[in-house]
This record gives sequence, C-alpha cells and structure tokens, in this order.
Amino acid sequence: MCGICGILYFGRERNVEEALLRKMCASIIHRGPDDEGILIDKNIGIGIRRLSIIDLTAGHQPIHNEDETVWIICNGEIYNYKEIRKELKEAGHRFYTNSDTEVIVHLYEEFGENCVQRLNGMFAFSIWDKRKKRLFAARDRLGVKPFYYSIDKEKFIFGSEIKAILEDKEINREVDPQALNDYLTFRYVPCPLTMFKGIRKLPPGHLIIIDEGKFVLKEYWDLKFSVDRRKTEADFASELLERLEESVKKRLMSDVPLGVFLSGGLDSSAITGLMSRLVSEPVKTFSVAFDGHEDCNELDYARQISDLYHTDHHELVIDHNDFTAFLPGFIWHMDEPVADPASIPLYYISKLAKNYVTVLLSGEGGDEVLAGYSYWKVVLYQKLQSIYEKFPGFFKKTVNAINEKTMRINFFKRSNLPAEKRDLYSATGVFDEEEKKIFCTERLLGVAGIEPSWNILRECFNKVKDESYLNKILYLDTKTWLPEELLMKADKMTMATSVELRVPFLDYTFVEFCATIPPSLKTKIGVNKYIFKKAVSSFVPKGIIKRKKMGFPVPISAWFRKELKEYTADILLSGQSTRRGYFRSEKIRQILEEHWSCAFDHSLKIWNLLVLELWFRTYMD
Repeated sequence: MCGICGILYFGRERNVEEALLRKMCASIIHRGPDDEGILIDKNIGIGIRRLSIIDLTAGHQPIHNEDETVWIICNGEIYNYKEIRKELKEAGHRFYTNSDTEVIVHLYEEFGENCVQRLNGMFAFSIWDKRKKRLFAARDRLGVKPFYYSIDKEKFIFGSEIKAILEDKEINREVDPQALNDYLTFRYVPCPLTMFKGIRKLPPGHLIIIDEGKFVLKEYWDLKFSVDRRKTEADFASELLERLEESVKKRLMSDVPLGVFLSGGLDSSAITGLMSRLVSEPVKTFSVAFDGHEDCNELDYARQISDLYHTDHHELVIDHNDFTAFLPGFIWHMDEPVADPASIPLYYISKLAKNYVTVLLSGEGGDEVLAGYSYWKVVLYQKLQSIYEKFPGFFKKTVNAINEKTMRINFFKRSNLPAEKRDLYSATGVFDEEEKKIFCTERLLGVAGIEPSWNILRECFNKVKDESYLNKILYLDTKTWLPEELLMKADKMTMATSVELRVPFLDYTFVEFCATIPPSLKTKIGVNKYIFKKAVSSFVPKGIIKRKKMGFPVPISAWFRKELKEYTADILLSGQSTRRGYFRSEKIRQILEEHWSCAFDHSLKIWNLLVLELWFRTYMD
C-alpha cells in the first residue's frame, strides 16, 4: 500500500523539478512511511511513498521492465500476481523482485491497456512508457483505491490524495459550485468532481491514456446483472460461502501481520470466522465504542465473536473529547468534505491496530452487493407505487390536499413526486432540492449551469433501466455511495495511520457472482441479506444474524445537544462562516435551535455543515 503522484508536462522543453516531486511525495508520507522513490525523465516525473507489505526488501518503486523502458508506481495489492507471474516467466519475461507491482509492468508489455482485465486486486497505478512517450493510469473496478488528477493545456498532474496535487502552486484553490451543491445532498462529492474546481477523480473501473498530449478516458469494467435461474437457493448459498472464503484467503497474502476490524455486525463477524479457519494463530481483532452511549455500543456482540473464535481481541472506547480532538486531522486527511461521523472512530481503531498489525480486513461492501440495508422497504414502496398510480384522479387530489395540510414526507407525498425525485429518496440524502432553495443564498443558487443533484441518480438508473428495482438500487449504491463515501473514508482514515485495509466482499469476481443471484434471494419482506444469512448460518451465531443492523452509529445527535453544542454554534454562527455567503444564517440558527429543543433531529444536516465549514478553514482560508 502506498501513495503515488506525478506530473507530465505536454511541452517537451519543460522539465519536472525534483523539489516539487519530493514535496508531493512528502505530503502523503503517511500513506508510505517505509520508503520513497522517484523517476524523472525530462518532462515526466513520477513518485511514490511506500508502505511495505510484500517483498519488504526488494520491492522498491518505481519498478521497471528488463530494459528500463517501462516504469510503474502502484498503490494497492494484486491478489492473483503469483499466477500471472508464472505465465509471464513462461513467456520469457525476467523479474528482478518478488513484488506484485512488477507483474503489472510485464503484463502491460504483453497486453497494453488491456492488462487491467487480468488484474484481481485493489489498485491505482501509473505507467510511463519511455518508448512510446505514453502515460497510462488505471483505477480498480470498485474504487477501493483513490486516484485524483488535474489536466489543462500545459500538464497532467495526479496523486493518491488531492493534497499532493495542491503542492503545485500553479493549481488554483477554487470551489466547484456543482460539487458544493451535490455535497449538500449526498454528504460527499460524487465522481468525477471534487470540491476543487479543476481537480477530478478517476472513476472506478476506468483508465487514462495520454499519448503525445492526447487525453483518453475509458471505462474498462462495469457491473452487469445476469440472474442465473438454473441454481437453487441451496446452490447459491453454498457457492456464495465458497467464493467469500476464497476471497478472504486471497487477502491473507502478506509479509506483515494482519488483523480484522470486528464491529460486531454480520459482515465483520463472518470475515472473522472465515479468517480463523484459514490461519494457525489466533486472529487479531479490533473494536471501538463510545463512552456513555449504550445505543452506539456493539462491544458485547464483538466479544461474542471473539470468544467463539478465540481471537486476540483489542478494544477502544472514545468520547466527545477524542472526537473533536481529531476533527482538524480528519478534515486534512480526507482532502474534501465527506460527512460521515464514523470516519473518526475508524481512525482511532486503525491507530490502535497499528500497534499490532499493518493490514486490516473489514466487511466494507457487503451491504452494497448483498442488499444489507432495508432495501426490502424500497422494493415494497415500488410495488405500492405501481398500485397508487392506478388510483383515480379524485383520490390523488384528496391525498394531495391532506399532504398540503400535514406537510409530512410519507408514502403518498413521495408518490406524487417526479420519478427522479423519488429515486433521490432511496439514497442517503441530507438536503433535497427544495430545502436547498430555502437554505442557500444566490451565491450558490444563482450560479449558471448547476444541475439538480438527482440527475446523478437518474443517470445511474438509466444504465440499468431494464433491471429489477432492487438491482437498480444496488447498482446505484455500488457506483455512488460505496466508492465515494464508504471506501473513501476507509482508505483515508486507515492510511492516515499507515494501515492497509482489505475488503473481501469487493473482490470483483465475488461481486460479479452476487450480480447473478435473483433479487428474491437477496432480500425478502422484512429480511435483508437473506441468502448471505443462510450461507453463514453454520458458523455465525443466530444472535448476530438476527440482530438489528446498527451501521457503526456515532452519538452526534446527543453530542450536538449537549457536549458539542457550544463548539458547533461557535463555528456555524461565526462571522467567518457567515461571510462565506452560501447559506442564510437565520436558517442555520433555526436548525440548531430546533435540534437543541428536540423538536427535530437535524444532526445529519448540522454535521454536514460543520464538516464543510471546517474544510473551508483548512483548505480555502
């Protein structure tokens, strides 16, 4: 696991300055404290900070081919590299390291850009082909590893984190208004935008080729649903477990100690159980909870799994003081605002784990590929919607009149919304389009060309328009919420402590298999993750399987009313915040007072605004 960066000037007469490349590397040293390497070839420079996981002594990057005409820097792990290495050696390629990264160099020599089709892993890499004067970069299929870039007429600059790109003082720090608008709704900035105008994310499953100044962005993988009607329920359950165990086994590849982030939920419990089957020593497990908030405490469930599998268990309890103490660091490490409060406890548990391991496995992605949220409610809603649309007009008018009086967002009110807005409610939205019109000022609303945030959802739905409604929702979450929120925070918070996180549920072959499972087996009325629960029932306790999903809760709602009340008010109602002019200050005060009085729970809105303001102070002021 590493941090990578680089610059390519399109004018051959301009050479890359080593000092700048070193600064870019230094900005992401937390991603790779073990080693640094750079390559400068006149107008191209690539650099890396390395966290040594495989081939600790000889895996120094950049890595090259036999005649040093092809060079690579890579952030990530290739889990099938040994099989590929064997094939390439038989084809005549000579290796000088035992690292997985060197495999990509020779695979590129054989297959060019199609080399990515052979790779199974999490990765973001860049290859410089000296013979063809070509820069080639790619990001893994599901977006486990990040890749940011900026391009103009003069240069292409990239990095694992935005802060590396910002080391180039020619890059302007300007807010992208469309990104700000979308952040208010989604609590993250959807790909390909970032909060910085002119800086982009390389979408998951995409590659970049820059050849003689010509820029090509291409998709090489997409999630396709193809339901297999031949298999029985028992067949799917058996194969699911077999494939997940194989995925866990792949992710035990390491020359350094490994552990598991054990939340006490279903996914991490299953990963712990499977890993315990595959290793000879007790698995190291790590859990975190919040002091004085039993509704956010899953330690008892984590201990139950630890006792069952005799793990080497470690726990951490944090409070509101720990939470606020890391807020500045959280904002800095995330690069752009991502308003998930679970990021902070994830940082603390990663910091604890670093004392014992360098690699952690987690259950990220299980909910998105196996329908772990209350998707059955969405499916039920969709069925009710189709029934409602057949009702006579006079009935709908009566319902509209009732809704106008009650002003409640209920099924009937949602049914009256345009289709794209209804889809928006299936996502984890914070401010919808109507609320933004009330809450925001003309500084944002008056910007020409800003599109409604639900357009992003509509585009996703249109790509799978012929699929079942459940698979549409799963596709949407896999393309938006998963890479832009869950995986982004997972990468940034673990790498902040120099820990590598691996996600067995997101092995792309496992994801593709899950896409063949009939929707009726993924979720049933009242039961999410139905087939997965059946698959793991032989080794995960019933109490874990049947317990209510908590989803890594953080007690911000209570803290904003008591411990963090003054802290939040001081920031959001300050002159510094008000002068930005994006929001109506009286509306900010209103949601604070409504939250303090317990009239409404506005904790997600408050957290969204707080993270945004702290980001402005860190990166713009």
